Amino acid sequence: MIDFDISIICIGIAIFAILTLIRKWYKSIKRYVFQILMFVYLMMVIEKTLFPIEFIDLEYNIWDRINLVPFSEGLTQNGILNIIMTVPFGFLLPCIYKDISAKRMLLLSVFIGVIIGSLQLGIALMAGFTFRIIDIDDVIFNFIGSIIGYGIYLLVGFCVKLLHSANTNKDGKV
Repeated sequence: MIDFDISIICIGIAIFAILTLIRKWYKSIKRYVFQILMFVYLMMVIEKTLFPIEFIDLEYNIWDRINLVPFSEGLTQNGILNIIMTVPFGFLLPCIYKDISAKRMLLLSVFIGVIIGSLQLGIALMAGFTFRIIDIDDVIFNFIGSIIGYGIYLLVGFCVKLLHSANTNKDGKV
């Protein structure tokens, strides 16, 4: 069994932080903080969606564990968790890349769900079985969560601008 635990996440964060500081990949401290948060978030998504990887001999067909029929079970607890899991992606990505367009955000929101599903399928094919169900609903709910996160980002940005303009008009200065 291959597991992914908190020590690996901490080591990954330390390596990322050191490399980022050495190479000056950040443009500002605020962006650097968002990069670290995104890295931590992605490490946790990897841990929750891909691990543990079990290598045992089971007699069943992997293809029986794949669902390509959207909403065959409706909105389940797993669907809600998939939405919640990807809200930070939709919020953090535009915090790092300020000039990201809505079109690109839509594409990346689809992309994250497809990548997770593809990695789960690849691991299942290599291991010969899977404990997970590879489900088109996961891709759809991941997309919805990312778009909700992006909407929250836009709403927060609008509120900040509104407060900033209200303070400027009230005081006559910034």
